[in-house]
Amino acid sequence: MLRVLRVLALAGPAVAAAAVPAAAQGPIARTYAAYGFAALGAGDFAGAIREFKGALDLYPSYVDAHIGRAVAFVAQDRLLESWEDLTTAKRYDEDAARKAAVDELMQGIEVAARLASYRNFLASAKRDADAVQVGEWAGRFRATLSAFSRDGAALSFAPDDVLKEYARELRALGRQTEASRTEAIADAYLGHRLESWRRLQEQYEKEQGG
Repeated sequence: MLRVLRVLALAGPAVAAAAVPAAAQGPIARTYAAYGFAALGAGDFAGAIREFKGALDLYPSYVDAHIGRAVAFVAQDRLLESWEDLTTAKRYDEDAARKAAVDELMQGIEVAARLASYRNFLASAKRDADAVQVGEWAGRFRATLSAFSRDGAALSFAPDDVLKEYARELRALGRQTEASRTEAIADAYLGHRLESWRRLQEQYEKEQGG
């Protein structure tokens, strides 16, 4: 995980320039962002959030600072805050490919949130062993999001299948709306599997000669 975040730490200030003119960002904001990406690479997610906030206080439409902070929030299981940053990044970013990648990361956050909901559902039903297993899967899936991992097979489970099972259990309890929403998230993930997000990571690595 840290190896890939180090790639992003090096790439972050450079790719930010593609989103907005460097002069508009300002040197101090860019310095904060550079420290933020360095903190991500070191696994210091609290420090990364602090540095990205400094960049965004100076330049609120700094796309990569929003994305970088979103990644740090995911690593801390602060999914709602991550979602808010990614929504803002999409609003300011004019690059279609980056928007597609952010869309798929947001889709991944929905999957992570539903897996966490399933874990809580199982725990409340006193199905402790199942809750532990789904909780482990949820953490593993969340780690792939925060690490920009291309190794989807390394998950050793299919998130869409797990969510389909959750939907079946919800339907059995008469919770039709929640079941339908869960199935929709599973189908969306199955249709995309975060491919644009992984291609963006490849682009970062290529730009850095990695």
